[in-house]
Amino acid sequence: MAKVQSQRLIAFKAFLFSRRSIAVAKGTLAYCIALTLACLSDFDGLFKEPQAMTSMMLIIIAGQPGKSIGFTVMSITSALLGVFLGCLNFLILAKLSHATVGQAFYYFFVVYVLAYLKATKPALFGFSLLGILMSFNGVYNGYLVGRRFDHLYMLSYLYAYLWGAAIVLFVNIFVFPVTAEKELRELMVESLEHVEAFGLLIYKSYTTKLSPEDKAIRDSLAQTIRADFGRMSGKLAESSLEINWSRWSIDDYRYFIGKTRAIQQARMKALISTHSTISRLENDSDQIFKTTFMPKSLKACNRVVIDLRMGIQEIMEQFGAPHSNISGCLWESYMDAEREALNIERPSFEGRPTSLEDGAQAGELKDISRRLAAEFEDVDNTDSDGSDVRRTSFGNRVNITKDPRTGTMSTTTAVGSPTEDEKKLAAEAEKKSGKPIQESTPEILKERGMAALESDFVEYQSLQYDLLNKALTSGALMGIADKTQLRVHTRQPSIYEAYGIDYVRGAGDSDHNPLDLSPLLLPPFAPVDGVPKKRKAGSLMHKHSRQKLAGQMASEMAGDDSESDEYGPETIEEIENHSLVMVHSMLFSLGQYVKELSAFHARATKPKPKGLHFHLFESVAHKDDPAEKDDTELSLAEAMAMLESRPYVRKQYTWGERIHQIRAKVTDQTSLFALKAAAAATVYAMFIYAAKTRSWFVSYALSSGLLTIVLALAPTLGQSAVTFILQIGGSSIGYLLGLAVLSIFNNVGGYKYNPYGVVSLMTLLCIPLQYIMACRSQSSTSTCMSSHIGLGSCSLQYEHPKYFAFSFLSLNGAGVLIISEWIYRVHDHDYLFDSPAFRTGKALTATAMAVLVCAIFQLFVLRNPARRTLRNALAKVTYANLAYLTMLSAFVRAAVPADPSHQVPEQAVARVHKELKKREMQIQGDIIAMMPLIFFSSAEPSLSKPFNPKLILRAIRVNQVILDRLREGRAAIGTTRIDDVILKNFVTVLSPYRRRSARAAKNILGMCAATLNAKTPLPEDMPFLGRHKALADLVHDGLLLSYRFANTEEGRRAARTDDFTRYWFYVVSLNSIFPQLDDFEVILEEMFGRLEDRLA
Repeated sequence: MAKVQSQRLIAFKAFLFSRRSIAVAKGTLAYCIALTLACLSDFDGLFKEPQAMTSMMLIIIAGQPGKSIGFTVMSITSALLGVFLGCLNFLILAKLSHATVGQAFYYFFVVYVLAYLKATKPALFGFSLLGILMSFNGVYNGYLVGRRFDHLYMLSYLYAYLWGAAIVLFVNIFVFPVTAEKELRELMVESLEHVEAFGLLIYKSYTTKLSPEDKAIRDSLAQTIRADFGRMSGKLAESSLEINWSRWSIDDYRYFIGKTRAIQQARMKALISTHSTISRLENDSDQIFKTTFMPKSLKACNRVVIDLRMGIQEIMEQFGAPHSNISGCLWESYMDAEREALNIERPSFEGRPTSLEDGAQAGELKDISRRLAAEFEDVDNTDSDGSDVRRTSFGNRVNITKDPRTGTMSTTTAVGSPTEDEKKLAAEAEKKSGKPIQESTPEILKERGMAALESDFVEYQSLQYDLLNKALTSGALMGIADKTQLRVHTRQPSIYEAYGIDYVRGAGDSDHNPLDLSPLLLPPFAPVDGVPKKRKAGSLMHKHSRQKLAGQMASEMAGDDSESDEYGPETIEEIENHSLVMVHSMLFSLGQYVKELSAFHARATKPKPKGLHFHLFESVAHKDDPAEKDDTELSLAEAMAMLESRPYVRKQYTWGERIHQIRAKVTDQTSLFALKAAAAATVYAMFIYAAKTRSWFVSYALSSGLLTIVLALAPTLGQSAVTFILQIGGSSIGYLLGLAVLSIFNNVGGYKYNPYGVVSLMTLLCIPLQYIMACRSQSSTSTCMSSHIGLGSCSLQYEHPKYFAFSFLSLNGAGVLIISEWIYRVHDHDYLFDSPAFRTGKALTATAMAVLVCAIFQLFVLRNPARRTLRNALAKVTYANLAYLTMLSAFVRAAVPADPSHQVPEQAVARVHKELKKREMQIQGDIIAMMPLIFFSSAEPSLSKPFNPKLILRAIRVNQVILDRLREGRAAIGTTRIDDVILKNFVTVLSPYRRRSARAAKNILGMCAATLNAKTPLPEDMPFLGRHKALADLVHDGLLLSYRFANTEEGRRAARTDDFTRYWFYVVSLNSIFPQLDDFEVILEEMFGRLEDRLA
């Protein structure tokens, strides 16, 4: 217990002296200023309607003055635009006060439009919120002043919002200002650190076996890297509103983010997908790769890794990261060797949070990078005295010596130049062995870095190509010969071999031996070269595989790229074949990484003087790359027609079809939610429209309940259930805090409510709520919420707003109560005004009425459970992957034609390629948007089958991996045509595999999407593709063609080109989706069962 308290105290101390505490202090200061102004006797003279002063608290709390300047400016701008629109509606609604029905219809329309904007564009939440509240003030005040328009009332609310905006901007800009541009640079540094650490893990996976700890870190980094791009894009949008003294313009930052994204994809998706694909197919394949290819090129590969690390470090230094001496930072990492020698385990990551966003995890990330850097060693030197001398690529030495008497291990580490004692020991060892031992110095680092990256990579690539050509030309490594036949031409298995005997269900093939049948009934089977000679009946159907996969996938929940040990190779031939494929795939992905990092480094390190940058003007004047705009005149339908060599006919829509499209738009879930919000707000307004309840509505100040309606109504039932709890809890605590403060300082110091005590105590109580709002919400970066509570920013999409809502409502409730009591009972001396306790009761009554209206609409009017929304969203993503695969197949058929003479207009290829990249971003956004739905679905009560979030997460992970693999295939093909020699000798021959794979994948994805939409199970006899059958035959024939091709001069030249490498990477990426499709079938069976079980 004492240890836990000590850790919390240390964490609080670290927060207190960190920059995160500034945000809390600035938010508290703005809140304190607002309360102080409200207590001034002359300040309320600006408002004809004193109650309007309470509106100032809304924009002060939600404006978040502790955030960056760009964030706050964007939030305040969005909020004030909503206020100005609300003023216009205030005027119109006040003029319509004499026509209650017309006013109600117009108010319904206003709320519908603003609620629709809130649902479709979460960044416009503040705009829609304040627009709705300001519009309702026109209805409310119209009845207060005798059903007419009084501009002084409207100006009172407008002044309150403007004063709140002024306070927020003043505190944000003049009190410890933080620019969004600086935060953007820090985010890029953080993202590059993630990429570097992830790259070291991938390198280690190619050279050795990853430990469970390293796999856990890798999976955590993979999720973090996926979120980095969205966070940087949000900060870029915030930076576009700032004026900064900086080296770079907004175009430069846009370029840097694009390159950061590119190297993230090259390092994370390309390298790990290649390795994990081979690991899934042939578990021993990577071992052949590690023992055959890597040892002979390890030094060259190490040099490339050093160059990449130094290049990333130089880029990070340009963005403000402290200088790091790579050779010096290895000292701590070599402590792993010390621990290994002394049998001391490294601290475990088990039980720690998987997010790497907080300060402690950021420090662990640096330790991970240093530890992994120390593992790039060349263990090939052994001194004559029995000590193992390990020389690293950085010129450092680690001596590990074993005492023969005690059996203990001792280590000494030398970084840089050796000491005098080490020189003497080296001289003695040299005399004993007769071999000179070279001294290691840091001078080798002068030859490393981006200046040597290209040459080092070319050297490494050349070594790999040489090894690959030797393996291909000899044919011995693969165990094939000239007489080996292509499997693409072999006959298909018989019906008996493919399906087996149709036994009674429950008595499977494993319970019967087909050889027990009469020999007359057994068909002869003539084996063909290159095809396994033993094949079990029904083997192509993989009976009972779903049950095996279900157990296996439960163990793969730690990550989407976990290695599988269940499926071994069929022949030794396939092991080495897949190892050779790994060489091509790794060379392509590493080449892409080197190319993107070189371009990034060149622009980031280019000398550029600082200057004053008006980022807003730069954003307006920004023009897209002309190469991206050359194809804007070509529609997607026309480009697809060109790719498929068919005539393009522009589709003409009839009136009936257009009406159907409009109807579909009106009846979608977003529009229905906006209709419910408008109906709930209008029903709530009926209490003031009705003459019998109007006085009750005004006396109880039920207008404050509209804020509850706007916040509580959510697109899904589960989301509203969570919001209801926060609404009641936050509002209740806020009003009770205000009541307590007013009661403490009642009739103290000659004041009805002592202002010094009230403001001071509320400032202290504000600090923990500001901490929750400003810091707690930022710590949860793994989910993207579909509705937001901030006044508007793109960066909020990676925050968890439930803590923000609680704090926001608490601070607003306390502020409204204190200001109301002070204005009426102190300034106006209205002693008949409600006491604090009575006012608190009325406020809670308004909250209860609003929550009741929301609950009725959410439960009984067009109820939309979060689970149904989640299932439909998953079906939508699955169908989007199907559409993407269909478009990609057409793109590949045109860009990599089976007929080399076939030519497709480059304009059409570029247009479809651009559309594919656009859809990638859309699908990725849809996948991220599903994560909060899992939380909301768990919050809903379960009356039948309990909700299983792990199953949904597995399905989402499958779709994510499928998208990644398809994206890698698209990136490998690109818009550059592959050499005709490769088209003629490979693509033409292997195109039947491509056609079979595309058809099978599209059929399975279509069935899965339909199953999710209809909630019906898949049939048991659905074709079930094996994990390696779809790829094994293709790789066999591809490597056989490579063997024949490499024995010609033309083939040897072509095999060393980038076209050959990227073609193989495309083959691996696209065919590796079949294990994911197998897993998807297993998941759907667990979700909906089997069709045969639901017939009764």
